[in-house]
Amino acid sequence: MINGFTPTEKRILKLLSDGRPHKRQEVHACLEDDLSNLKSITPHISRIRVKINAVGEEIVCVARERSYYYQHVRLLHSPYSE
Repeated sequence: MINGFTPTEKRILKLLSDGRPHKRQEVHACLEDDLSNLKSITPHISRIRVKINAVGEEIVCVARERSYYYQHVRLLHSPYSE
């Protein structure tokens, strides 16, 4: 499944591969750009979502404890299938 991903997307997927929720700050640490802010992970997550949704997986954003968390999950049923 890793083929077709940029090096940054691979690092993010590796972090999220355990299936546990990870804070935005943890995901941001995967970016090797010291000048980026927390909002800069949004385009990376969006591109990963497009790529993994085809195989029945998703990255969800969960708000809890006044923080945002990203979690890699497997879908029971793809909302895009007919």
